[in-house]
Amino acid sequence: MATNGQRTSVQRRRAGPAARDIAAALVAVSRDGVVAFDRAGRITVWSPAATALTGLAAKEMIGRTLARKAPWLAGADGGRPLAATLAGTSATSHVRLEPAGGDRRAIEVRWQPLSDDGMPCGGLAVLCPIEAAPAGDAPPASPVQGRRAAASEPQDAGPAQPGASDWEALSPRAQHQLLADALEALDHGFAIYDPDARLHMCNGKYGDLPGEGPVVPGVAHETLVRRSLEGDAFCDVADRDAWVRRWLDSHAAADGRLVEKRLAGDRWVATSRHRLRNGWVAALRVDITELKRREAALRESEERFRALADAAFEAIVVHDYEKIVDANQAFLELFGYAYDEIAGIELWRLVSPASQTEAAERFQPRRDATEQTEQPYELVMRRKDGSTFPAELRGKSLRYGSRLARVVAMRDISARKRNEDQIRRLAHHDSLTELPNRSLFFDRLGRAIAQARRDGRPMAVLQLDLDHFKDINDTLGHAAGDTLLRACARRLQSVVHDTDTVARIGGDEFAIILTGLDRPIDAGHVAQRIIARLLEPISCQGHEVHTGTSIGITIFPDDDTDPDQLLRNADIALYRAKANGRNTYSFFVEAMKRQIEHRKELEAELRRAIAGHEFGLHYQPQIRL
Repeated sequence: MATNGQRTSVQRRRAGPAARDIAAALVAVSRDGVVAFDRAGRITVWSPAATALTGLAAKEMIGRTLARKAPWLAGADGGRPLAATLAGTSATSHVRLEPAGGDRRAIEVRWQPLSDDGMPCGGLAVLCPIEAAPAGDAPPASPVQGRRAAASEPQDAGPAQPGASDWEALSPRAQHQLLADALEALDHGFAIYDPDARLHMCNGKYGDLPGEGPVVPGVAHETLVRRSLEGDAFCDVADRDAWVRRWLDSHAAADGRLVEKRLAGDRWVATSRHRLRNGWVAALRVDITELKRREAALRESEERFRALADAAFEAIVVHDYEKIVDANQAFLELFGYAYDEIAGIELWRLVSPASQTEAAERFQPRRDATEQTEQPYELVMRRKDGSTFPAELRGKSLRYGSRLARVVAMRDISARKRNEDQIRRLAHHDSLTELPNRSLFFDRLGRAIAQARRDGRPMAVLQLDLDHFKDINDTLGHAAGDTLLRACARRLQSVVHDTDTVARIGGDEFAIILTGLDRPIDAGHVAQRIIARLLEPISCQGHEVHTGTSIGITIFPDDDTDPDQLLRNADIALYRAKANGRNTYSFFVEAMKRQIEHRKELEAELRRAIAGHEFGLHYQPQIRL
């Protein structure tokens, strides 16, 4: 009889007719593997749970000897547990199983002797999984390898049919004793109720609820439930009558559903009930306290990691190559989705069409979750409202539950892109007029020369500066001068084509590249339009300002083919235009270059003569006014 906290022998009201149904129910509902064998070591019972644990089917095992069909079990710890059981002594051993296609696992085997009228008649081995074996552990000397191992072993001489007759050959007392021993060997609570919901028999593990009182045959199930409530065995029970009704309804249904309940002292039990063929009910009660603790620890760990992920500034998403399975708060805010909207959709749907070809390759599954983290890459992503933004992504494969997935961290780099564009612009453009600077001008000039060579058409370089610009700066101030420069830049751009280049190369100096000319004289026509446009008055801080310009023109390839020399040629022509009276233009001719060179030579000789005191005074008129 089982009382609170005690394990005693199984109680019964009667032994015979129900024993077979009870034994079948026990074997069917037990989560532990049940293996029974006779004195010769021949297997008589092989439960469904034993098949699930080992991968070996009952029809392959029943009627065969443990030594041949299950050497890993018979030979555990040198075979001592089996010998002790057949001698009438309980024992415990441990083995490791590796079913085909399954994970390696550690098993505790509890050996229980069976007797018939006091004489040993065999034994019982109950297989209880205790942990998942680490992947690196070596298997035992004779591990179970599922059906592959069973197929490779020689068949021993045994009965042609499974040994159902072995059970029938036992007397009712022996059958009941075998059932009683099996019940007590279980690590879970087990009970049988008659059709009137009165306890017929149970093992010691079943009757250990606080306050439940004596669990004896004949007691009504409702009485046990109310005793437990009065003893405060269950937590959080507000309406006791309603709670009892639900519990009794669950017992009456006996549909195999698992019902979990929290007990006092932070314990948990799970109970399932199954209807037998004769209308009786088998109840299995399992202590799941440790499972609940692990679940709580796992939830706490998940909550901590969720809080950490949500606190991250980067958007983080997990996808399994087909759909998104998880995302943090930063990701939801970046794309404008709620979690329920984002979960389950394909990640590529969040990529702009312009980047989907690259994304299809980037999101391909990898074979190995141990791969190195990817180098950052960039894609254009799309928000829920349809707007797009550049993003930097970095991903890595990982095991997410039982599947291979990828975790991707991304950040919006719109601000960085704007800054990079601004830096590039400042490096190649004039900050005042936003025209190309000298550096970008020469880059464009090199490209224009290459294009002119391919097309076989002339191109021109114009250099100009503003007349009397220094006077405007001195009289109206530098702010007015800046306004004048910006206005002139806009007017120059309005005269030339979009394919031409207008650049500010310093102070009030501008340079222009004219491409696609039919004749060199066309550059002169453009210069005339520029002069006319700049002669129009310009308003600067309330003053009407008039300015003009002089322009020097050089032609590629007639005058030269080198970019630097072309700009020098335009500068020489500009000085000739100034000498001709300003507000005009002048084409470069080779004679101008020779004149400039002669002037420079003369200037150099004069400087050397002065330095060498080569000049002497021969005549100096003196005049009184």
